[in-house]
Amino acid sequence: MRIVVAGIGNEFRGDDGAGLSAARLLRSRSIPDVEIHELNGEITRLVDILQAGCSVVLIDATRSPNPPGTILRIDVSNSPLPPETQHRSTHGIGLSSVIELAHGAGNVPSRLVFYGIEGESFDHA
Repeated sequence: MRIVVAGIGNEFRGDDGAGLSAARLLRSRSIPDVEIHELNGEITRLVDILQAGCSVVLIDATRSPNPPGTILRIDVSNSPLPPETQHRSTHGIGLSSVIELAHGAGNVPSRLVFYGIEGESFDHA
């Protein structure tokens, strides 16, 4: 099964770069049959990535009531992101909106998992 990983973030906005850092770390491991993307700008590119694989993993920083450093794992194959993880992102459009668009268009892979890394500071670095 082909696996696609998308690290999402803005490395110039403090902890918002967590998803990008995770993607870079995974890429350095040279994991066979895993395609890794860094989305540090136009998050709507994610729609194309969601079509690309049988199993997609999304990694992004979150802002929720959880303590900084908390890692959330949420299966969004058949349901949206829960309200506590939804926020207006530094990406312009929220990740939950992109996932909803993909669901509406029928472009969601058979397995779609979100890993949220709780951030503390999203200020410009």
